[in-house]
Amino acid sequence: MGEYFDIDLRYPDLFEGLTEKQRQRVIDVLVSSWLSGYEHSREEVARFIDLVVGRISGEDYRKQILEHALALNKQRSQEAKSSNKPNEIEQYQPVDYLPEKG
Repeated sequence: MGEYFDIDLRYPDLFEGLTEKQRQRVIDVLVSSWLSGYEHSREEVARFIDLVVGRISGEDYRKQILEHALALNKQRSQEAKSSNKPNEIEQYQPVDYLPEKG
């Protein structure tokens, strides 16, 4: 985990075109899991921004999270079967807080 929460600096292109209110909403939600030690991937940040700006619905967002989690689980299971080493389980903390639109 980095010393500072700089998700908007790591993925500036994802934050282009957001209003200050949208940008702050994204940061406020993602920082809570970052403080718990979770590092969001570019894909996760992009998906959450799509939700915040209304490009996808809450239902679509949840569906994409579930699909990702199932695929990750399947991948980890296959890796565990093909290895004698204990597998490291990736912490996956989907953002389940749906901010009010506004």
